[in-house]
Amino acid sequence: MNILITIALLASLMLAGSCNSSQPDSQVTVNQSMITTPQIVNDSIESRSVTDDSLPALPDPEDEMFSPNTLIISYDTEVGTAHLDKAIEACGAEVIYRYNNIHAVAIRLPGGKDIHQAIDHFNQVKGVIAVNRDRKMQLMKHGKPQ
Repeated sequence: MNILITIALLASLMLAGSCNSSQPDSQVTVNQSMITTPQIVNDSIESRSVTDDSLPALPDPEDEMFSPNTLIISYDTEVGTAHLDKAIEACGAEVIYRYNNIHAVAIRLPGGKDIHQAIDHFNQVKGVIAVNRDRKMQLMKHGKPQ
């Protein structure tokens, strides 16, 4: 594709030059030596050799967006919280807050508990509607982070 662009540009320049020529019937010849082939340089990230310790580790977006050990668990009011409360106690988690208006509880898992396994566990509890990780939010003032 670059060769075609090069040929088109050369032809345009030669045509423009011939229009300014004092000889109206002059012909311009383009030979192979006038056309240059573009060189492709492989400078992709994959081709560079970089040691693992030469760059800082990228942050895990999941770690930045969510609390590492807090879950928000929504429950069915008709079933109640008895089964959920037993599961929270059995897990060794701590109730941080009870959201009575939205029928949910916030819990903090004890250290060493895998958050993903805890989500799977609480999703199996009778009466639980949803289990979500507590998301970190940043307040904004006039469109700028605080």
